[in-house]
Amino acid sequence: MIIDLDHLNFSYHQKMIFKDAQLQINTPGIYGLIAPNGTGKTTLLQLIAGLLKPQSGTIDILAQPALKQWQLAKLAFLQDNSVLYPYLTERDHLRYVQQNYQTSDQYLARLLDIVELTDFVDRKVKTYSLGQKQRLLITLALLMKPQVMLLDEPFNGLDPDTLFILRDIFANLAAHQVTMLISSHNLLELNKLTSQFFFIEQQQIVAKTATAELEQEYQRLYSQKRQHLQQVNLYEL
Repeated sequence: MIIDLDHLNFSYHQKMIFKDAQLQINTPGIYGLIAPNGTGKTTLLQLIAGLLKPQSGTIDILAQPALKQWQLAKLAFLQDNSVLYPYLTERDHLRYVQQNYQTSDQYLARLLDIVELTDFVDRKVKTYSLGQKQRLLITLALLMKPQVMLLDEPFNGLDPDTLFILRDIFANLAAHQVTMLISSHNLLELNKLTSQFFFIEQQQIVAKTATAELEQEYQRLYSQKRQHLQQVNLYEL
């Protein structure tokens, strides 16, 4: 078992987020995690990564209980770019991770070429575009050579070039037995990478396979908000 959540219970500020939730991933590959913003996607990834602790239930990674020290070398969690230090350069970030995981200069150079960041290594991260920051986060994760990757909304606001680069990287990793759980509110974008999804619904995690019916269900998930907006004249508020 790669990821196994059993009877997971978690609440925040007395609000139940997950109630006896289950999630199992047995086979390497790409899996989408779909839900509207604010319904628990980031919370779930933080629970799996060990940054949050459930009130009850178990979380196993690679057939071992979560939070074990050895798992830090096998699991990478890509949060948003707020984890980057704006006044440090790309080289500063890369050197820190490279030294901790003892990866070679040749491997790093190849990664930078693939993500098209070779020409920016001595620029401070505060000067980076959103796409460049996302590519740096991916590079930092790949320096670890993880077996499991958790990615929190990696496609938000990206330019087309970066989207193509990330899609190719994720497809390559999946072909080499890496497991990725990618959160998003955008089913259509994730469906370009995978047909295997988990939906967060009523405090549960529900496994689904992409079909025409699933796309209709996804559209219904947001239809109420869209219909409300269609009935409003914004200039008369």
